[in-house]
Order: sequence, then structure tokens, then C-alpha cells
Amino acid sequence: MQIQAQVGGKIAAVFIASSAAIISIGVLTYLRKQLPWLGVYSPAGTFSGIWFYSYVLWGILWVGLYLVLRRRERAGSIKLWLVLFLASLAATTILVEASLKWSLVFG
Repeated sequence: MQIQAQVGGKIAAVFIASSAAIISIGVLTYLRKQLPWLGVYSPAGTFSGIWFYSYVLWGILWVGLYLVLRRRERAGSIKLWLVLFLASLAATTILVEASLKWSLVFG
């Protein structure tokens, strides 16, 4: 598999929507104490809303981006989208770690 392979718009839509949803998990986790509307399911606390709203965001973005990008034959390389996805994963990890103060537990 070539890492420089060009991908179509449908693939780009999936990567962009997934990256945005992952970032939303980090942001909502970081802000969860200031956002009382995150308590969608009481027994699970605010984390139920974090997951619910990130899934909703992913679905809306994916459908919208799919409709916009579906006919594009070239929408960047797989390397570009993979780097974007991994960067969003790293940013979310940092936000969640900062929010949960895991460094106090393990440090």
C-alpha cells in the first residue's frame, strides 16, 4: 500500500468527520463541568452526553461532507488524512488528560 496514494472525496469526508468528532470528545470532556446539558443519561453522568453529542456531530458532518465531496476524485493523500486523524487523536488525549488530572494520580 502506498502511503502517498490519492484518495477520493468519500474517504476524505470520513477522515474529516472522524477527526472533528474526536476533537469534540476532548473539548466536551475538558468543559464538562461547565456544561450541565451533557447529562443525557443520569446514571452515566456527563460522559453520556459527551459520547452522544460527538456521535451526532460525526453523523451530521459525515453526511454533509459526503454530499459535498462525493464526486471529487482527488481529495488529498491518505498520508495527509492519516496525519490529521492522528493529530486530532493526540489533541484529544491531551485535553482529556488535562481535564481528568491523571498526572496527579500517576505522577
